[in-house]
Amino acid sequence: MGPRTCIAALLGLSLTPYAPAQTPGDVLVNVYHPGRLEVHAPDGTPKTTATGTGSWWEGASVTASGLFVTTRRWPTSGINLLQLDGREVATFDTLQVHFPGDVSVFRDGTLAISDQAQNHVDLYSEAGTCLGTLSAPGLVTPFGEFV
Repeated sequence: MGPRTCIAALLGLSLTPYAPAQTPGDVLVNVYHPGRLEVHAPDGTPKTTATGTGSWWEGASVTASGLFVTTRRWPTSGINLLQLDGREVATFDTLQVHFPGDVSVFRDGTLAISDQAQNHVDLYSEAGTCLGTLSAPGLVTPFGEFV
């Protein structure tokens, strides 16, 4: 199926080199409820906290444009985009995703969102446009993925 179907559970995510103003080795952690993202130095020292719309946040990644991105489940399924200083800059609902899990980002900026209810991964642009769906035989309740 190709590199876009690589699926694996993630507990933490080392920030990618294209994320500006972050130190290599920093860890981005998602806090489910109340929803927030935290950046920690490799020794565990807290560096930044980001909060925004909704709750029951699942995934955590950094976009190609250098924003934090997370999925949310409440009050509607969707995506939150946050500045590295913690300010929310955009949100959009993911109408094709019924029960979002993790979110990963391709180099071209495409967001991959696990849909645990429908057993596939949905692709979205950073602007909120649905770009398609990836599925594979035997893919059941995908929780996370890594791109």
